[in-house]
Amino acid sequence: MIDIDNVRSGDSYSSLSDSYIIFLMPFDPMNRRRKQYNFHLHEDEDPSLVLDTGANVILLNSTGETGKITNELQSFFDLMNGFDLVDNQFGEEIKQDIDKVKESPKKEREYMDYVMKLRESENKGIEKGQKQEQVKMLEDLIRKFRQKGMSEEEIKNSLVDFFGERISEKSISRVMADTKD
Repeated sequence: MIDIDNVRSGDSYSSLSDSYIIFLMPFDPMNRRRKQYNFHLHEDEDPSLVLDTGANVILLNSTGETGKITNELQSFFDLMNGFDLVDNQFGEEIKQDIDKVKESPKKEREYMDYVMKLRESENKGIEKGQKQEQVKMLEDLIRKFRQKGMSEEEIKNSLVDFFGERISEKSISRVMADTKD
């Protein structure tokens, strides 16, 4: 949808200008220790088929250890990671902009509100992931217990005893009802 105004009906995708979506991340989303990940559109069954729309998604990981990036980008990563040492003009300009925000009580409050919302979202995402992992673990245990011939009542009692207050009996019953062999 980003390019909808840039192409007319009947035009080829190749007539589009390249577009970039860049994510600045203070963590490694792919767990490969790379500083930069570049993605382009390809066909799922045959990744060698690339849809050349000029759309580029770039994930920049400030905690990455491998890969070549410019000194300016490394300075930006250093600032993202809380280091004030800057050795180039770009990093210095960003540092000055950050200092300006800190000097304005209104902007600093807006920034802190933004940071708090980001942290809340991150925590909600972590909690959601942990709950999904718990459900998956419960499903796996239920399947294994069923394969061993345990009755539904024995399975539920075993899981309630094992998980105690961490997972309610009601939640265990719901996962058991939803889990197919």
